[in-house]
Amino acid sequence: MPGEQIAAKYASFNIIDIAYKHVNGTSIPTSVLVPKKLTPGKHPVLVRWHGGGCGTGHRLFAEWFGDWTLNLALQHSAIIISPDYRLMPESKGVDILQDARDFYIWLFNNASQILPTGIDVDLAKILVTGESAGGWLALQAGFLIPDRVAAIISHYPMVDMRSPHFTEKYEKQLMDTPQIDPQVLDDYVAKIEPGSIVTSRNPPDGPEFVAIMFQQGSFPKYFGTEKELYPLEMLENATSFPPTWLIHGTKDSMVPVASTEKFASALKKVLPETPMYVTLQEGEEHGFDLHDAASGASASLETAWVKPGLEFVDKYWPSKA
Repeated sequence: MPGEQIAAKYASFNIIDIAYKHVNGTSIPTSVLVPKKLTPGKHPVLVRWHGGGCGTGHRLFAEWFGDWTLNLALQHSAIIISPDYRLMPESKGVDILQDARDFYIWLFNNASQILPTGIDVDLAKILVTGESAGGWLALQAGFLIPDRVAAIISHYPMVDMRSPHFTEKYEKQLMDTPQIDPQVLDDYVAKIEPGSIVTSRNPPDGPEFVAIMFQQGSFPKYFGTEKELYPLEMLENATSFPPTWLIHGTKDSMVPVASTEKFASALKKVLPETPMYVTLQEGEEHGFDLHDAASGASASLETAWVKPGLEFVDKYWPSKA
């Protein structure tokens, strides 16, 4: 990733990069974004998972890191922690989920040790956010560490990966992505050496793999079919879930809005006492909060649809204790 791109995007933060785990000698890193104007004391934590269909993306890929997420942290003097994780097709969904488990173990046991002198983190209740595949990982926090999560913000998440969109082959217009020859993925997979690990890809490297999986209905082949990977099924036996803000555009061609509607309905049915706020933006595409279709601008803390969602989150995070 170009250094100047990172420097401009994250100019208000000091960035600490560290490995939170190692697999077969490969380090899996996370970035810790500490606001430069932070004063000594204990500060809230915002965990942010990047998107990319589980096959591409990077924890600091600037175009996919919403300005309003960064500004939310600055507004609350919060520290952002944004991890990478193993990607498909080298790894499978269970590997990604294991990375999430191990990340939280690292977070709760080691994160405070790498911060500047006088700066500490409030880990009693964290905010977890993520976009697309990262939205899936954000929701997974509700199953992995429900008692440690103050609230979840899940942007256009992948939640219904057993639906035809992910499992059946037919022509799908995924935003402006053309129909891609599946041989591109087949050829790549054929060259993967056993034990290979990829923890990040900077677009345009990688999105074609994910597009092929969606277009060919082969996503489960690479992702896996284990119940623990599927939030709708995990929700069936859940006894609690953190307050959750779900965000989705109604014209999302990459991850159909019906999946978020289904999750919201299921959460309301299974755990009606769980606070939930749902934002369905009419006519909006995948990633609409990152790049407005008309202006190209990112949503801000003052954007009309953002403000009521943040009022919801503010009831639970940061801690008022």
